[in-house]
Amino acid sequence: MVTAGVLPDRVTAGWWLASGEPFPMPNTDEVVVFEDYFWRGLGFPVHPFLRDLLVFWSISLCNLHPNTILHISIFIHFCEAFLGILPHFNLFRHLFWLKKKGGGGSKVVGGVYLQLWDGMASNYISVPLNTSLKGWNSKWFYMKQNHPAIRCDVHHIPENQRSWSERPRSIDMEQVKELLDLIQGVELRGELVAASFIVRRVQPCKERAYPAFDYKGDDDGTRERPERLSRKEVISRAIELFTSSASFSWPKETKAFNCTNPPP
Repeated sequence: MVTAGVLPDRVTAGWWLASGEPFPMPNTDEVVVFEDYFWRGLGFPVHPFLRDLLVFWSISLCNLHPNTILHISIFIHFCEAFLGILPHFNLFRHLFWLKKKGGGGSKVVGGVYLQLWDGMASNYISVPLNTSLKGWNSKWFYMKQNHPAIRCDVHHIPENQRSWSERPRSIDMEQVKELLDLIQGVELRGELVAASFIVRRVQPCKERAYPAFDYKGDDDGTRERPERLSRKEVISRAIELFTSSASFSWPKETKAFNCTNPPP
């Protein structure tokens, strides 16, 4: 992951591998993370939007399935790079709810996941995620906690909270309706949003100096690595995240916002 540029080196980021442990056992100043989180856009320090979601949901980072990290990464980058706004909390709550993973009893690691509300598929972009992620929860390591720290309770089994399925109040829906209309004018799929942040070499779920609509190109300070990725490398990384039905045909009329192509 370091070579691929989705995780900084050990000294810079302050991470270390688990050593022969049967299950995660972080110290109080550490957070448990998984390899698949970083391939799906996680970074440290964690983006304020994700950090606030964890507080709102009363869960730990380790409770999230990797595809939930990817959903949040796509939402953040879609908002910033294609809608030209910061990630919008009420839009997110209108589209998604958090659900406890069923079958096989309660889980701590990956025990909850995001799901679109019924009827929302036509209001959002298509995101055909790869659900074959066997063994992802066996590849963990530890990151040093920085301020502001995020919750990391490997003993707490997440239980349903009102906040998991609480939708915006009617008074909060005016902006949401405007944004839903804006989304309808964007011809895009989730895999292309992922390809966009991969080619830019940014981690959407990482706190960055400025959002994607101010991205400055190859010399941008939010890039994890300065080297360019080839189209083949970008598609190869992105295709691992989605089902075989994924499409990487880019609509010519849809361009990501950046510092030379600012949002209106």
